[in-house]
Amino acid sequence: MQRLALLTLLLLQSSLYAQKTIFWEVKDPLGNHTSYLLGTYHQLGNSFVDSIPLIKEKLLSSEVAIFESVDAPKVRSYILERPDDYLYRKVLPKGQIKWLESHAEETRLPLPKLTATELYFVLFQRYYQNFCGNVQPEDEWKHFDTYLMYVALENKIPCLGLESDSLQLNSIQESYGVNDWKNMKKKLSYWINAHKGKVKEDKLCKFAYKYRSFNLDYKLDEPCVDEVMGKNRNDKWMKNLPMALKRESCFVAVGLAHLMYECGLISQLRDRGFTVEPISLMPSS
Repeated sequence: MQRLALLTLLLLQSSLYAQKTIFWEVKDPLGNHTSYLLGTYHQLGNSFVDSIPLIKEKLLSSEVAIFESVDAPKVRSYILERPDDYLYRKVLPKGQIKWLESHAEETRLPLPKLTATELYFVLFQRYYQNFCGNVQPEDEWKHFDTYLMYVALENKIPCLGLESDSLQLNSIQESYGVNDWKNMKKKLSYWINAHKGKVKEDKLCKFAYKYRSFNLDYKLDEPCVDEVMGKNRNDKWMKNLPMALKRESCFVAVGLAHLMYECGLISQLRDRGFTVEPISLMPSS
């Protein structure tokens, strides 16, 4: 009985340790191809990626790289073609308008072209980049996935997208259910105040710290918490991803949340007969 209890404890500890990673090995049901699944944190600079050489090594050994989307330039062009809309000036306080427009000028943000929901996403993403230690001064690239895409293309590895960026925009709008400035006013004010140092940094950066130290819980036995941005998109991706993994060696990089929970890619691939095992990584110093 004692031996059984000890074995159970060791297995439990092994399982818990195994999830302290962002990188997974995937083998198709017939064992013909070995692929890799990376859970990214989008707002991380290239120095973090470079601190884990194994990521680039496996990317460069793969036949194809697969990302959430590969058509970001097209979406930016689409946004820039919109007519200017200054409705935010009628809703937000003057002090916040002044900060927003100054920030937009400094960072070349096309403020009058953005919807309220898009601006909300830009604000919180830039906060994580600039205030949570995710991007270092020497970083050339401020976006984890975009940097990996650049590395793949520089090495002539084909890049495929699981969806279009326009579909991502639609999912964002659908997830929040509102897209008018009045309804988004409170959320926007929160992130503007965060940028101005009026929200505790430790609270907002907590997950960034956990990610960089691989202190993660994938909750693979729990139901999804985000129907639109999580489960629905995962289900759509799974219509094509298994076939790609059976056809050739793939390097798949998607946001970490898409690997988590029962509806995540890890659980769904295992349900379809794939072997998905964690790759142990050491946190960068």
